[in-house]
Parts: sequence; structure tokens; C-alpha cells
Amino acid sequence: MKSVIVAAAASGLLLCATAAHAQADRSFEAEATRVIQAVRTKGCDVAALKRLVGRRGFEQLTSAQQSTALTTLAMCDIDNGVEWSRKATAFPDASSLAWATRFVYAAAAARDRADALQSIERAASLADDGTFALLIDDVAVVFGFELADHPAEFQRYMAALMTAGWNSEQYGAADDLWILYSERLAAGGDASRAWGAAKRVVGATSLTKLSLDKRFDDFVAMDRKRYDVATATAASLQAHQAAFGSEPSAENLLALSTDLRALGRLDEALALISGWLARPNSTEDAEYNWVGNDKAMTLYALGRTDEAVTTMRVFAARPERGKPNVIQSVNLALLLNAAGRPQEALDALKPFGSAEGELSSYASIWVRAERACAYAQLGEAASLREQLAYTVAHEADDPTAAVKAQLCAGDTAAAVAIYARRLKDPDQRRAALFELSRFKPDQRAAFDLKLAARLDQVRADPALKAAVAAVGRTSELPLHGAALTEFY
Repeated sequence: MKSVIVAAAASGLLLCATAAHAQADRSFEAEATRVIQAVRTKGCDVAALKRLVGRRGFEQLTSAQQSTALTTLAMCDIDNGVEWSRKATAFPDASSLAWATRFVYAAAAARDRADALQSIERAASLADDGTFALLIDDVAVVFGFELADHPAEFQRYMAALMTAGWNSEQYGAADDLWILYSERLAAGGDASRAWGAAKRVVGATSLTKLSLDKRFDDFVAMDRKRYDVATATAASLQAHQAAFGSEPSAENLLALSTDLRALGRLDEALALISGWLARPNSTEDAEYNWVGNDKAMTLYALGRTDEAVTTMRVFAARPERGKPNVIQSVNLALLLNAAGRPQEALDALKPFGSAEGELSSYASIWVRAERACAYAQLGEAASLREQLAYTVAHEADDPTAAVKAQLCAGDTAAAVAIYARRLKDPDQRRAALFELSRFKPDQRAAFDLKLAARLDQVRADPALKAAVAAVGRTSELPLHGAALTEFY
């Protein structure tokens, strides 16, 4: 969050310069002024900041001024941020920003759950000073889910975020966290606060899923327009266009292209993605491969399957953080299976052996699912059974992958059973209702059309329809499914 760092640095160091002027310490004032200008124009200068806080006379500043300068240093000197943030909050009048910065380091670096929780509560209690902000926004979401198995601490933490008025800068990135909090408040009988938490949910997909879940019917009835799919998607598109215009990062591009693809504006999405990939230094972005992934999937949705395969092959060959690129390789296999080229799909997955070892559980089950789809097309029954056995045993790693494997095998009864279990699981229910809804079609190759027909059989199963009605509903959604779900 560079803007927060720069603003805090400028304001904090300006306080130092003003105090130095009052004390007629012209050299201190001059140095502080130089650092302010450097921070405003170039960002953090850790060495200059360290010199400033280490100068003779720094301790003569007011405690608020010292704390603000140390907070600035904590935000800039990441490697020593734990130490600096603790020093910054040692003063009785440390700001909300100082305590929020300590929270980030306690949660993400020191891994001190108690300190993190106390720090965020202190930051929230001071939030009316107008300085509350988080150095690294994602930490708030990650830490929240780490507390999910500690109900009392989770409730304290989320109450603090509510008090501070926080929501993720990345539109919709904290939706699942606010939904979980809302569910727990509602289960505890606190409908008013549950509604307040639900109002923090902003993402179009999240709002659509809530509208399908019977548990949220009362909230939807209070504000039907907010939960309207078209309205929510238009708001999401506007937010993501603004974010990308302000900072054309891969992360912001991916969010924007997803909206465009969901709205069926595929040519616009493709032009945007292709333009970004052609920019100088785009390969340096950590999410570069995912932008290439989106280009391939957009080409596929346009019916340009061979181009999609060629594009995905390029990005699958690129290492991901120094290791073989498993996710783009899985998506290459997906496209090859869709195109009726199952042996090539298996070849794409060869680098990952038995899908054990260093792969995540999520990656492993998707490797197995795409292998199942390849073996099903090749008629290799024994190999197909082996892959299906893995997906059945590891269904919890990603139930959607387990469903796809069964659809590829032609076992719609097994797919029905998976969805029935998911509908009974409060944590899986919304995703299942979303997948069982119907979407506007994009172009699809023959094998994917076969899977779509099998999924329609699953949707039509009488017992499953009754299970859906017991917990919510499915819908005819005015969105294109290729951008939002694995199959539709």
C-alpha cells in the first residue's frame, strides 16, 4: 500500500521538521525536509529514515511525533518492521496507524496471534483519529481465516474490523470473511450485526451466491437491488475499471477481465489482456502467467480452441516461482481434453508424476481429474478407475474437481451424490448452488459440450432438485459461465 506509506511518511516527517523548526535546530529541519521530499518523489528511503530517528535530539520531539516517524520507518523497513512497530506503539499517544502497522507485523511476521489481536483492537479503538489503514491489506483476510477455528477470537477480531470501518482495497477480496462473520452472528441471534457484516460483501459472484442461499433470504429481501446480478456485476465492473486505471497491475487486470468475460464482452477482454502482455516489463509481474492463462481461456470461449491451446502451452512452459507450472499445465490439459486430444493432455501432466509430493492438495486433485478425463476418452478403464479412486478419497480437497472427474467418466449418479453432500455442508452450499445454476453459453468444443449435457442430467435429478429446494435455489443467471465456474 504505497500511498499509505508515502502519506504517513510525509505527515510524520513533516511533524518532525515542524518541531525541529520550533527548537531552532536548523540541521534537523533541513534533513527532515530532504527525507520528506525523497519519500514524496521516490518512496521509502530506509537509510535516510534511520539516520533521522537516530539523530541526537530526536527524543526531544513529542511522543506523538516520535511514534509517527517510527511508524513510517516500520512501514518502509520491512525486514525490521516488527521491532520498529513495537517501538512506535510504546508511546501512550500512538496513532491508529501505528497500531494497525503493528498488527500486520504481529500477524504476518512474528506470528503472534495474541499480539496481533490486541493490536488490531487498539487500532480500531483509535480509528476516529482518521489514520487507520493496513500496510498489507491481504493480511487482514488471511489472519481472519486463521482465527476461524477460534470462535471467541474470531468474533473479537471481526468486531474490531467493523469498528475500524475496514474492507479490502481489492474489491470483493474480503467477501468470504464477511460472509463467515455474518453467518456466525446470525446463528448467534444477532441479526442486526449480521446484516451489517453482510453489507460489507460487494463482489458480484459473492452477492449472487448469497441470493441463492436460503439462510440469507431475509437480508436479500431488505435490499433486492443490491443482490440483483446485473446491478452487482455493473458495480463490480466499474470498481475494477477504476482500480486498473489507477494501477494497471496484473491483479487488477485479472479482476477486470473476469467481469468483462462474465458479461460476454470477450473481444474487449482479449484486447485488454493482449495489450497488457505486450507492455514492457510485464513479465516481471508475479501474476504474469495468470494473465496468459486468462488470454487462453478467453480465446477458448471465443471458439478459437487451437489458438487457446497454443497460448496456454506457452504459459504452461514458464516456471511458477522457480518450479514447474502446475496450474497452467492442468489448464493446458483441460483445453486439450476439451479439444479431443487426450494423449496430449496426459503428456502435459507428465512432469507431475503421481501428483504427490510437493504439489498442493488442490493441484493434486485437479491433475487427477484431468487425467481421468483423458483416460475416459482413451477408453483406458483401469487407469480411469485409479484416477477416480483418488478424487473420491480426496473430494474435500476440491469437490468441483471430483465432480468433473465423475462427469468425464459418465457417472452422473456419483456427481449427484457429491452435490448432495455439498448442499448439506454449510461451507460448500453456496458454491454448489452457484454451479448448479445455469449460465449464458460461450463457445465450447465437443467434449465440453458432452460434459455440459451430463451436468444437465445432474441438475434434473429429482432427489437433487429436492435437496436444492431444501436449502435455497438455483437460477438462470445473465452471466457467461466460462469466466466464473469450471464447467457449466
